[in-house]
Amino acid sequence: MKVPSSIDIIILKYNDFPMWQICYGLCRGKKIRKTLFFLFVALAIVGVFVRRLNRCGSWNSKSIYHTSDHLPADLLKQLGARIPYLNQESSQEPFQHRTTLITTRACGDYYFLLVLVSSAPANVERRDYIRRTWAVDKNNILKPRWKTVFLVAQTQIQNDSQLLLKEDEVHTDLIRADYYDHYWNQTLKLLMGFEWAARYCNFSFLLKIDDDVFVNFPKLIFYLNESTTPTEKVYMGNMIRSPCASRHGKWEIYTEEYSEERYPDYCSGFGFILSRDVVAMFVEVFDVVPNFRIDDVYIGILAHKTGIKAVHNDGFVPSCLTNIAIADTLVRHGTLQYCGDNPTTKI
Repeated sequence: MKVPSSIDIIILKYNDFPMWQICYGLCRGKKIRKTLFFLFVALAIVGVFVRRLNRCGSWNSKSIYHTSDHLPADLLKQLGARIPYLNQESSQEPFQHRTTLITTRACGDYYFLLVLVSSAPANVERRDYIRRTWAVDKNNILKPRWKTVFLVAQTQIQNDSQLLLKEDEVHTDLIRADYYDHYWNQTLKLLMGFEWAARYCNFSFLLKIDDDVFVNFPKLIFYLNESTTPTEKVYMGNMIRSPCASRHGKWEIYTEEYSEERYPDYCSGFGFILSRDVVAMFVEVFDVVPNFRIDDVYIGILAHKTGIKAVHNDGFVPSCLTNIAIADTLVRHGTLQYCGDNPTTKI
């Protein structure tokens, strides 16, 4: 009996399959290989695009507008002394402000916490809502623990300008500046607010917030009074860690404005805490560190320049649409009025 050779075996196996199945198998193999090839190319292109989109250099690169270096050591030593507190008598003397600040009304008393609320000229309802709820420490009328004022710029609408003058006459809680209100002028509002606080008020901590923010004062005051909470070099809030400087969209920044690829760590602008020494230090370097139109980023730049570290606190909640209970919140973006909660929560 003849033993079949290897060629015979191949021929026999070949004869077991119809020609169309063989062709289909070959064609399918080619299609799979072609599909895999194009998929690989597509993934490679997407990967390169995403990598370029997210590519950010470290906070080391040199910049003409904002260098990453700290301020000189000899200058930092000079920042140790606080800006003198101006009492009611001395505030009557002519004084040249460093910013656009025009208000010279002093706080008068010492306050554990000074609250600066950034507010647009037209937001009268928001300011009135705050006045009715938490602006005043109602449980300590004789010796209030905090004081609330509103940072308001000028408006080109004549009627609104007159209403602001009347509002300040009634409530005496508006801090004004000599510039027109605009979204990209928020940094100017912070600068004049900080200068007013440093020169005309005596306080331990400063809370800067927007006028659509809820503050849980009992918990915040308790936290700031704890022995574990430092009393100096405090810059605390919802910290954003070294984000990329956006080159497109709403937050687009041109390289002529800021040539670094990353911002330093900073706390979101809806609300953050500063100790008094930090406020005074920031005011003293306004002339040294160029202005930057994104206000919360600018505060982060000031902190980086002066060696102040931003600290994250989970109690600063960036949205009212959250599962975090009010009792666990220190500062929350979104007021009780607009989140549908009970606005009569006891403070």
